[in-house]
Amino acid sequence: MLMTKKSELTMKRNILVDSNQFEIELVDSIDQIFDSWSSIIPDHQLFMQSDYLKLLEECPPDGMRFRYVFVRKQEEIVGALYFQIVHYNAFKSLNLDNDKARKRNSWSGNIIHSSKEYVAKSLDFDGLILGNLLTTGQNAFYFIPEFELKEQIAITDECLHQVRSMLIESGIRAKMAFIKDFPDDYFGEKYLQKSKCEEYYRLDAYPNMVLNLDPAWKSFDDYLNAFKSKYRVSIRKALNKITPVTKRLLRPYELPEYGDRMNALYRNISDSASFNLFFLHADYFPKLGQDLQEAVSIYGYFIDGEMIAFYTVLHNERELDAHFLGYDLELNKQMQVYKNMLLDMVREAIVHRQPKIIFSRTAMEIKSSIGAIDQDMSCYIQHRNKLQNVLSAKFFDWLKPENDWIIRKPFKETAE
Repeated sequence: MLMTKKSELTMKRNILVDSNQFEIELVDSIDQIFDSWSSIIPDHQLFMQSDYLKLLEECPPDGMRFRYVFVRKQEEIVGALYFQIVHYNAFKSLNLDNDKARKRNSWSGNIIHSSKEYVAKSLDFDGLILGNLLTTGQNAFYFIPEFELKEQIAITDECLHQVRSMLIESGIRAKMAFIKDFPDDYFGEKYLQKSKCEEYYRLDAYPNMVLNLDPAWKSFDDYLNAFKSKYRVSIRKALNKITPVTKRLLRPYELPEYGDRMNALYRNISDSASFNLFFLHADYFPKLGQDLQEAVSIYGYFIDGEMIAFYTVLHNERELDAHFLGYDLELNKQMQVYKNMLLDMVREAIVHRQPKIIFSRTAMEIKSSIGAIDQDMSCYIQHRNKLQNVLSAKFFDWLKPENDWIIRKPFKETAE
């Protein structure tokens, strides 16, 4: 059943930033501001558009709540900020009770793991997210072009402070704020005063994997021919292994029929991950396809009529965004299903003449092997208590799962 809610919450405050007066308005339902929000968010920020945010409200990850902020100057809307509220339990999110995570192969490994368990269990609180946990990239705020980036960051910093205060007034004590994902050190001294920068601790997050498509690639064969021989051979072997599988685009009217199966396949992946902040709503995939229509493509993989895998991609104006997927774990070992899905995304990007694919943070080595490169992204945390602000940053870096991976360079540097 879809989860919906009606809300009347509206809170307003005046703020002063660099001698400029602004009004901020906070609401907890996109329906209250649907048209106004749509009018300011540009088309290329698909994950901040009203249609997608309404979908999330109707199919929220378990326990997730939402807040939206308008920034006005002389009654004109000049900016918009997007917030999510989640309950964070480090022990559950890091999946530390997983046998794989324990690494019980040495006495020292047992001690380290037990120490991490103890610390993780103490990190249990409501958190305020500036941005979108479900996506990679800057989906936290937008300001009209008249505002330089330095001004945008200064206003965002003050808005974050005020939003946390307003949440307390409404009964929500979010001890920690998590700010994501930026291509530069947005909350560093380049954009904020030193005293303000000291309130934010930058996290060493995993990089975003991005495949930049060569304009000369007019077909999938052009893409393959750009690889060094051993990588091209590896790709062809993967393509041959999946020949018993039928792939097809799922139409919006079909999605409810496959919703339960897609959710089960997605949980195969999410349950085995080393880190998880949320689990998608069971109706997320059917709702995604039905609400976003042409902006999203959902492909199913079948053997004898049974779905064994699926993936979703969103057609953003400037890129193809690889979204959530799922597959049968055993069949993936036999047929390299996951690698084939990545390659099929490349096919789609070439067909639609997309300049790049955003592959996100997971499975970095295999994405590197098909040509994706790593791009560092800045994330930050901010605790209300100054001492815990310092300690939390160190704890998060220490608790972060190890991710040893090899950067591959599969493309030819010169003609063979």
